[in-house]
Amino acid sequence: MDTNSAAIAMMKKVLEAKERIDPKAKVGIGAFGRSYVYPLIDKIFPRDVPFTDMVSRGIWTPMGAPLYQFGGMGERERTLISRSDDDSGMLACSST
Repeated sequence: MDTNSAAIAMMKKVLEAKERIDPKAKVGIGAFGRSYVYPLIDKIFPRDVPFTDMVSRGIWTPMGAPLYQFGGMGERERTLISRSDDDSGMLACSST
């Protein structure tokens, strides 16, 4: 919880700095591997702040990433980056 609270505080500071430096700049939030926090930060940050995350079965569960955590945010721009999991045999590679 402490790291999530600190990350949210840092995100707020970055957005405050953006408003001072260049209000027209587009800044988004990426919380890789922490999609469980998106429903909360959706309520904290303005709708014009896009969210992005990296998803992979390897960093979530054997059934995949809990994609429902990215839903329910209306028109907010969201980007999911799919990461390939490779154990050097999954992509038909072999060591010889």
